[in-house]
Amino acid sequence: MTQTSADDPSMPVSRPARRSQVERREESRRLMLDAAFELLTEHQGIGFTLSDVGERAGYSRGLPSQTFGSKAGLLGALTLHLLQMSVNETSPIEDRGEGLDAVLITVRQLLEGSDLQYRVTMAVQVLFAEAAVRGSPIRDEMTALNRIATGYLSKNLRIGQARGEVRAGIDCRAQAMITMATVRGVMVQWLLDPERIDRQALCRETMASLERTLRP
Repeated sequence: MTQTSADDPSMPVSRPARRSQVERREESRRLMLDAAFELLTEHQGIGFTLSDVGERAGYSRGLPSQTFGSKAGLLGALTLHLLQMSVNETSPIEDRGEGLDAVLITVRQLLEGSDLQYRVTMAVQVLFAEAAVRGSPIRDEMTALNRIATGYLSKNLRIGQARGEVRAGIDCRAQAMITMATVRGVMVQWLLDPERIDRQALCRETMASLERTLRP
């Protein structure tokens, strides 16, 4: 029997399309990664279990194990999830231009970003600390994440040098690493004591220092 609309009995009721198994699996995976991010920022560490993640996401306590295999597998997937969250919180790369402008815009967006951006940075810092331990199971993932960020800055510093926007004597690869370390350090400083630290002043002085370092 075909169900009809109460407003117009001659019109059949349209039913929402049923999601495929793949779509449901992807949604549950995303929700579990969101839950892991929440737990990571709440604990300011990785002192949570896979069961905690499943419970926080609203699924069975065993689903994270079935999905990610292990705690290391979950944390590895979380690094890429955090990268995508960070990208979503800033303007598209193609809108930042190239050269020194791209470097400065990227740094400013990270420093002046939303509270979510700062929470992502804190989570990344925690994972970097874990990755620095010899034999860490997430070392490769965090190394790859760091190479993406520093590679982008290094490329644009080289473009800036070719245009005369960046001092010729600067080692672009080393400066890219220093710049990312500075940005992360500044953001963590504010996260540790937000009530006493003037975030705008911190951002302003960091940008001024970076420009003094880079410009001819």
